[in-house]
Amino acid sequence: MILEVSGKKFDNPTEIKITEVIKLLGTGSDSFIILSKNETTYIQTIKPNESNFEIEYQNDSLENHYVTREPVSLEKALEIFTSYFRSSNDWLSSTEWKKLDLTKKTVKQQKPVLELKLKPKEKSGCLGVILLSLLLLCGTIMISIYKIS
Repeated sequence: MILEVSGKKFDNPTEIKITEVIKLLGTGSDSFIILSKNETTYIQTIKPNESNFEIEYQNDSLENHYVTREPVSLEKALEIFTSYFRSSNDWLSSTEWKKLDLTKKTVKQQKPVLELKLKPKEKSGCLGVILLSLLLLCGTIMISIYKIS
């Protein structure tokens, strides 16, 4: 299995490592955990607030993508992830799951909860300020050259 924590990957994680990272997961938009068997079979979580986790799993294809019906506690998240890691099916019956239909193209496409929470960071507009500053600098240099000649 591969454990991915906010973009950093760990091959062949231990149950201790999985438990540790779940306990330390932050609430920021770039904080997430994915435990994958392969590219299309995985379980993932985010922590939308200090006390709850939203968990999704996918089994082989987008047609089999599910999310917890309600956010779960730390204890339940640990139970689900460790059971999944052990290849036990106990995690499937430990909470209620609802299917997300990610295969239909509709006007308002459903997206995995994790994808909704992990929006790219907004751009600060620094590039525009830099380009404007360079343009002003070039203009000032051109005026200086014109006055000298």
